[in-house]
Amino acid sequence: MVRFTKAPVLSGVLAALACAGGISAADEKASAPPHTPSAWGLLTAHKACVIFREYRKTKVGFFVLIITAKTHSELEVIETTDGYVMDPKTYVEDEATMDVLQHRAIRDGLRYVKVADKYTPAELEAARALCRQEEITE
Repeated sequence: MVRFTKAPVLSGVLAALACAGGISAADEKASAPPHTPSAWGLLTAHKACVIFREYRKTKVGFFVLIITAKTHSELEVIETTDGYVMDPKTYVEDEATMDVLQHRAIRDGLRYVKVADKYTPAELEAARALCRQEEITE
Protein backbone atom coordinates (compact mmCIF):
# COMPACT_ATOMS: atom_id res chain seq x y z
CA MET A 1 0.00 0.00 0.00
CA VAL A 2 1.37 3.43 -0.99
CA ARG A 3 0.86 6.29 1.44
CA PHE A 4 0.92 9.89 0.30
CA THR A 5 1.66 12.78 2.58
CA LYS A 6 0.30 16.23 1.90
CA ALA A 7 3.58 18.16 1.69
CA PRO A 8 5.30 16.19 -1.14
CA VAL A 9 2.11 15.95 -3.19
CA LEU A 10 1.37 19.66 -2.81
CA SER A 11 4.95 20.69 -3.64
CA GLY A 12 4.89 18.41 -6.71
CA VAL A 13 1.65 19.95 -7.95
CA LEU A 14 2.96 23.49 -7.40
CA ALA A 15 6.25 22.68 -9.17
CA ALA A 16 4.39 21.27 -12.17
CA LEU A 17 2.16 24.34 -12.39
CA ALA A 18 5.14 26.69 -12.10
CA CYS A 19 6.98 24.92 -14.90
CA ALA A 20 3.93 24.88 -17.18
CA GLY A 21 3.25 28.59 -16.51
CA GLY A 22 6.87 29.52 -17.22
CA ILE A 23 6.88 27.76 -20.59
CA SER A 24 3.66 29.34 -21.83
CA ALA A 25 4.74 32.84 -20.74
CA ALA A 26 8.07 32.47 -22.57
CA ASP A 27 6.32 31.32 -25.77
CA GLU A 28 3.86 34.21 -25.55
CA LYS A 29 6.61 36.85 -25.21
CA ALA A 30 8.67 35.43 -28.07
CA SER A 31 5.81 35.52 -30.57
CA ALA A 32 4.31 38.89 -29.55
CA PRO A 33 4.21 41.25 -32.56
CA PRO A 34 4.55 45.02 -32.14
CA HIS A 35 1.21 46.58 -31.23
CA THR A 36 -0.42 49.39 -33.12
CA PRO A 37 -2.93 51.64 -31.35
CA SER A 38 -6.60 51.10 -32.14
CA ALA A 39 -9.42 53.64 -32.03
CA TRP A 40 -13.12 53.36 -31.26
CA GLY A 41 -15.91 55.60 -30.03
CA LEU A 42 -16.49 58.50 -32.41
CA LEU A 43 -14.33 57.98 -35.48
CA THR A 44 -15.53 61.22 -37.10
CA ALA A 45 -15.61 64.70 -35.57
CA HIS A 46 -14.97 64.52 -31.83
CA LYS A 47 -14.53 66.98 -28.94
CA ALA A 48 -11.85 65.12 -26.93
CA CYS A 49 -9.79 61.97 -27.01
CA VAL A 50 -8.91 59.45 -24.27
CA ILE A 51 -5.87 57.19 -24.55
CA PHE A 52 -6.09 53.93 -22.60
CA ARG A 53 -3.42 51.39 -21.68
CA GLU A 54 -4.80 47.86 -22.04
CA TYR A 55 -3.40 45.19 -19.73
CA ARG A 56 -4.28 41.75 -18.39
CA LYS A 57 -4.92 41.21 -14.71
CA THR A 58 -4.90 37.79 -13.05
CA LYS A 59 -6.39 36.94 -9.69
CA VAL A 60 -5.11 33.74 -8.12
CA GLY A 61 -6.95 31.84 -5.40
CA PHE A 62 -5.61 28.99 -3.29
CA PHE A 63 -7.99 26.43 -1.84
CA VAL A 64 -6.73 23.32 0.01
CA LEU A 65 -5.40 21.47 -3.08
CA ILE A 66 -6.97 23.56 -5.83
CA ILE A 67 -5.46 26.65 -7.37
CA THR A 68 -7.70 28.91 -9.43
CA ALA A 69 -6.74 31.77 -11.70
CA LYS A 70 -9.09 34.25 -13.36
CA THR A 71 -7.74 36.65 -15.97
CA HIS A 72 -9.47 39.67 -17.43
CA SER A 73 -8.46 42.76 -19.39
CA GLU A 74 -8.49 46.24 -17.92
CA LEU A 75 -8.20 49.69 -19.44
CA GLU A 76 -6.33 52.45 -17.63
CA VAL A 77 -6.55 56.10 -18.69
CA ILE A 78 -3.06 57.39 -19.42
CA GLU A 79 -3.89 60.64 -21.23
CA THR A 80 -6.83 62.83 -22.29
CA THR A 81 -7.01 65.78 -24.67
CA ASP A 82 -8.77 69.13 -24.69
CA GLY A 83 -9.12 69.28 -20.90
CA TYR A 84 -11.50 66.32 -20.72
CA VAL A 85 -11.58 64.58 -17.32
CA MET A 86 -12.18 60.82 -17.39
CA ASP A 87 -13.25 59.33 -14.07
CA PRO A 88 -12.70 56.63 -12.92
CA LYS A 89 -9.20 55.95 -14.27
CA THR A 90 -9.52 52.16 -14.70
CA TYR A 91 -12.21 50.03 -16.33
CA VAL A 92 -12.69 46.27 -16.54
CA GLU A 93 -12.91 45.43 -20.23
CA ASP A 94 -16.19 43.49 -20.33
CA GLU A 95 -19.32 43.85 -22.44
CA ALA A 96 -21.26 45.98 -19.94
CA THR A 97 -18.39 48.42 -19.39
CA MET A 98 -17.70 48.73 -23.10
CA ASP A 99 -21.38 49.59 -23.67
CA VAL A 100 -21.18 52.28 -20.98
CA LEU A 101 -18.01 53.70 -22.56
CA GLN A 102 -19.62 53.73 -26.02
CA HIS A 103 -22.67 55.61 -24.70
CA ARG A 104 -20.34 58.07 -22.97
CA ALA A 105 -18.44 58.56 -26.24
CA ILE A 106 -21.65 59.45 -28.04
CA ARG A 107 -22.91 61.71 -25.23
CA ASP A 108 -19.61 63.58 -24.68
CA GLY A 109 -18.20 63.41 -28.24
CA LEU A 110 -15.21 61.19 -27.38
CA ARG A 111 -12.75 59.14 -29.35
CA TYR A 112 -10.95 56.37 -27.50
CA VAL A 113 -7.54 55.05 -28.45
CA LYS A 114 -6.05 51.91 -26.93
CA VAL A 115 -2.33 51.05 -26.65
CA ALA A 116 -0.70 47.87 -25.37
CA ASP A 117 0.37 47.38 -21.76
CA LYS A 118 4.07 47.96 -22.37
CA TYR A 119 3.81 50.62 -25.04
CA THR A 120 6.78 52.39 -26.58
CA PRO A 121 7.10 56.16 -27.04
CA ALA A 122 6.51 55.59 -30.78
CA GLU A 123 3.26 53.73 -30.05
CA LEU A 124 2.10 56.54 -27.73
CA GLU A 125 2.89 59.08 -30.44
CA ALA A 126 0.91 57.00 -32.97
CA ALA A 127 -2.02 57.03 -30.51
CA ARG A 128 -1.79 60.81 -30.24
CA ALA A 129 -1.78 61.02 -34.05
CA LEU A 130 -5.02 59.00 -34.11
CA CYS A 131 -6.48 61.53 -31.67
CA ARG A 132 -5.53 64.43 -33.94
CA GLN A 133 -7.06 62.91 -37.10
CA GLU A 134 -10.36 64.44 -38.15
CA GLU A 135 -11.78 61.15 -39.41
CA ILE A 136 -10.61 57.54 -39.16
CA THR A 137 -11.70 55.33 -42.04
CA GLU A 138 -9.82 52.08 -41.30
